[in-house]
Amino acid sequence: MDFLRVDVVKIISETFKLIGRPVMTVSELDEAVKNDDEVWNLYKNGITFGLNQVEKEKSSKRCMIYKPHSVPELSALVAAIRPGFKSMLDTFINRNHFEYNIPSLDNLLKTEYIPESFLMYDEQILQILKAAGIPGPDAYACTKAIKKKKADKVASFKERFKSGFGKMLQEKEHASKEKADETVEEIWRIINDAASYMFCSAHSVSMAYDSLYCAWLKAHYPYELYVTMLKLYDEKKNTDKISAIISEMKRYKGIRLLPGRFGQDNRDWLVDKEHATISQSISSIRYISKEAAEVLYQIGLNDEAVMGTIYKPAVLKDSVKKDIAAIKKKLKQLKERYDKEAPSDLSKEELFRFTEEKEGIAQAGAEMEELLRNIELSPDSYETQAEEIDVIAKLDCFTNVLRAIQMNANVNTRMIEVLIGIGYFSRYGKTEKLMKVFNEFFEGKQKLTKTIKSFQERLEYMRNYEASLPDEDLPIGLRLQKEFDNIGLCLTAFPSAPSNLYFVESVDDKYSVRAKLYSVQRGTIGTIRITKKQQEIMPLKEGNLIVMEKYNMRQRCSYKDGKRIPIPGEKDCWVTNYSIIYENQLSAA
Repeated sequence: MDFLRVDVVKIISETFKLIGRPVMTVSELDEAVKNDDEVWNLYKNGITFGLNQVEKEKSSKRCMIYKPHSVPELSALVAAIRPGFKSMLDTFINRNHFEYNIPSLDNLLKTEYIPESFLMYDEQILQILKAAGIPGPDAYACTKAIKKKKADKVASFKERFKSGFGKMLQEKEHASKEKADETVEEIWRIINDAASYMFCSAHSVSMAYDSLYCAWLKAHYPYELYVTMLKLYDEKKNTDKISAIISEMKRYKGIRLLPGRFGQDNRDWLVDKEHATISQSISSIRYISKEAAEVLYQIGLNDEAVMGTIYKPAVLKDSVKKDIAAIKKKLKQLKERYDKEAPSDLSKEELFRFTEEKEGIAQAGAEMEELLRNIELSPDSYETQAEEIDVIAKLDCFTNVLRAIQMNANVNTRMIEVLIGIGYFSRYGKTEKLMKVFNEFFEGKQKLTKTIKSFQERLEYMRNYEASLPDEDLPIGLRLQKEFDNIGLCLTAFPSAPSNLYFVESVDDKYSVRAKLYSVQRGTIGTIRITKKQQEIMPLKEGNLIVMEKYNMRQRCSYKDGKRIPIPGEKDCWVTNYSIIYENQLSAA
């Protein structure tokens, strides 16, 4: 069995799940798009990413010229942009009048929606063959034989066709036998030429409906469609498509893609319609696991977190302490009385009572001393419980956040460093400041470990250190490089940067030199070209910041047999003068 996996089917299914409704039937979709200008304007204005068959640049431009406004027109466009229809394509997309000037043929091909005689579908050949008196099964076999270039079979059908269609021309158009034969030969040539590139209309219509499903979703649920596509192409690591989505959603609805931010639920992609943003799942970032994303989410849910644990040993209960003090005081008093000598002038009776009292004092003292010994020998009965006490602090500074993360598993220092570099912790300051705090926290003289006993004193030192730092950002080039390295594309725009400042995402110099550039000011992506000689003199490399000083638009061409062939309506941006900017020349302030 042969299974075809098509991204658009998954995109449609997942987006409808996201909006909480079942996928519309084709009949429901037909009704929904019938007079929906918002849907058809997507094709007219080139907002076609994710719209089946017309998302590529060439197809999108042709779509903008043709401006389909019905399912039959969109289906015809899908058929027309196939390579075999190339010779007729410009006539079709510009809606120029076309017919073969053979009424019997033209009338078979023209329809209410496509009033020209374009031969696009297998069914049209079947219709022509049937008009010549060839029954359905034979007409199908003939069409198949023509497509597979089986000359013997085609020859037998040709004679039947010439006879049947020629007879119809003589009867309906009153053509002479000679004229009819000549016309039939021309029609047969047209059929033969067209059959190699045509396919069945059901296939074309199906692809048109796939396109329309996404167009309807984009017109009415743009956030949900875009986030579904972003998730899909992130899983596939297709950064080119992600870049195209970012560019289009910003142009179409002003929606920006942001890196995740601490305090958000970035376990998955996050839509914020109020602020027109989509934030990426941080587990899609290099080195960040789903477990780490969960830990960071849980920490961010709270205003405070555990900084560490202090040990409180067992001590005598306050009541016991009082008892001991009273016993010792009493023993002191007893001792003073016991040590007192008997006066020499006592009578026998008084001396007896004195001696008896001392014996009583000695007995009482012995009992009290026994009680003290019991407390010393078995303190558990008289002590408080030993306990571990969590030290809680508010997450009001980056130092405390680092400590809270350190106290949890599944988030290591590499992950934290990556997240700082892409601005994940921006609520606590700019990237350069936070990087300094990070380095001092984990590598400085007062560095902290998870189990260090002096964590309270060291945290206090780190908080003071953090407060003393100026709030500064890493240089623009380094910021964008960290995003590109760890996310796969640049996301942050710097509105105050010069309009002609660009970050070089990639360079392809296999043939001519092409460079993919990210506009630092606008956050958009484009491709430029430079000459081989320029690349030798001042080589562009991935990660460069460049200032584009001069450029011009030139006709894009293809090459055939060593000759340049202009491609209508397509131009390239050629940069003729540029300079490379180094990090120490430009800050992100």
